[in-house]
Amino acid sequence: MNKYQEFIKETLSCFPSYDLSKDDKKAIEREGLSVWITNKLVRSQFRRATLKENTKAFILGQVEKSVKENKPIYIIACFGGYKHFWNSYHPEVEWAELFNFRSMSEYLAPIAAAYEPGVILEYESEDVIISPMDNYPEEAMEDYAKSYRKLIDIYAKCLPKNFILRLIRATEQYDKEKLFKRIDDLLPAKKKKWEKLSKKEIEERTHRTDKNIMWKGKEDWTKLNLKEKEEKILESKVLNDTFYDADFELRPDYFEGENHIPMVFTFGLGYENVGDWLILASASSSFVDFWAGRGILEDRGEKIIPRIVSQGQYNNIKNSLKVEKIGILPLRNFETIEVYKGTLKF
Repeated sequence: MNKYQEFIKETLSCFPSYDLSKDDKKAIEREGLSVWITNKLVRSQFRRATLKENTKAFILGQVEKSVKENKPIYIIACFGGYKHFWNSYHPEVEWAELFNFRSMSEYLAPIAAAYEPGVILEYESEDVIISPMDNYPEEAMEDYAKSYRKLIDIYAKCLPKNFILRLIRATEQYDKEKLFKRIDDLLPAKKKKWEKLSKKEIEERTHRTDKNIMWKGKEDWTKLNLKEKEEKILESKVLNDTFYDADFELRPDYFEGENHIPMVFTFGLGYENVGDWLILASASSSFVDFWAGRGILEDRGEKIIPRIVSQGQYNNIKNSLKVEKIGILPLRNFETIEVYKGTLKF
């Protein structure tokens, strides 16, 4: 077994251990368990944005509800729910998803160790809007969700009994037709708001939207002229904004009700994060969202680091990557892994 196989085997079989230190025990005794848990949830090692006071206060309130009722800490990890088409692994999960599971396990391990009811880590897929918004075929989201749940089943074998990992899709919580009817109702007013934005504001808000659109997907948009493509880009972004409004209307109690703690990954750095939800990294070594990125290993000799790279980053290093056999996971995209030998500069 080569060292990369050993690294992946350990990732799959060993939950990140966490032993409460003397400082942890003193902090729990001094400040209380709820404050200690909250501080673990907002620690800078995993955050990717400055923590706002209202964000921490909200999380503390939700944690206190859980502790008072002896319920698991309930984390809702909101994400796109698809694999970006630039990635040859599309449409199914690959190493980036596994590395995110590992990173989130490291993030939540202290809580599972200190708090007997443990944690629920629920990935919330917003794939319902991807096809109309970015022209992905519907079957691409189905393939992704199926492979995602298969990967969860494999990874969950290493989790402690008080750590629940699962996926929920928006369409499993409400009627899809009801969502799109509400979007149709809200769309005219949303378009008017966008019409009032300056050209600079529109450019800032639609930055990189063109890279999210699958120009040859459910429909072939590759032959559109520049003006028509600009219209598609704007339509995509306006639809995205309208979806957030309609979606939250249909299930407000899900995101912020009871003891639920919603969080987002680095896509939440934009203006859309109106609730100031916690923003976490997909992996401690990366800034790229796992569904939009690609998982590789960085081999520094004495240490192997899982990385999630963007399309641009990947293109810059792809000629330096070595393909190594893994063959441990019985899933389509996990037979081999790409390895960068050395230290990446990003």
